[in-house]
Amino acid sequence: MALRSVYSTPPRFHRKGTLNMDIMTLAVIVDTQDWDDETKAVMMAIAKAESALKEDAKGDKLENYRGYWNQLYGPYSCDGFLAFGLWQIFTYWHAQKLTDYTHSKSPCDWAQWLQDPQNNVKIAADILQAQGFSAWSAYNQQTHLDHLTEARLALAALKVDEYAPWDDGHIESLKPVPSLLRHLAHVLEEFLRKATAPS
Repeated sequence: MALRSVYSTPPRFHRKGTLNMDIMTLAVIVDTQDWDDETKAVMMAIAKAESALKEDAKGDKLENYRGYWNQLYGPYSCDGFLAFGLWQIFTYWHAQKLTDYTHSKSPCDWAQWLQDPQNNVKIAADILQAQGFSAWSAYNQQTHLDHLTEARLALAALKVDEYAPWDDGHIESLKPVPSLLRHLAHVLEEFLRKATAPS
């Protein structure tokens, strides 16, 4: 979750959501940003640690906060959640920016807007510029490191493979052009999944 530093709660990385994105699609989205390759890789790894690449991920249940915090965050929740999308943008801390982007003061409108990966990366870029990687719990807890090699391989594969063009600013599809690096990225992803699975 972005911007958790002002209070102390345990990170929650198992997010509710159904729209799963693959690592190569994320690489295409992140590649639109004016970041160096390592920054892109770290941001990809953060996204995977924060949301498991669920575009519609919902995190940080309001019910987990008690007393003062519950009352403070309550008006910024949607369906009982406070953080949304790939980079788990926390609505309370970014209410003004979300209002500016969506022209709405409704947290549920913000949540819907944040489910679009291109919107989510836009505000994630704003947060990164203002605060750096430490704005995310996944980076501070170093859980992003489990996904960093995979992210680097995906970015390398992106330089080799040919992808479908953008359509009105949205990704419609990716051409399934095979390459050795693309194959290796998927093999590594499966290896890492098995290696980190509870025994």
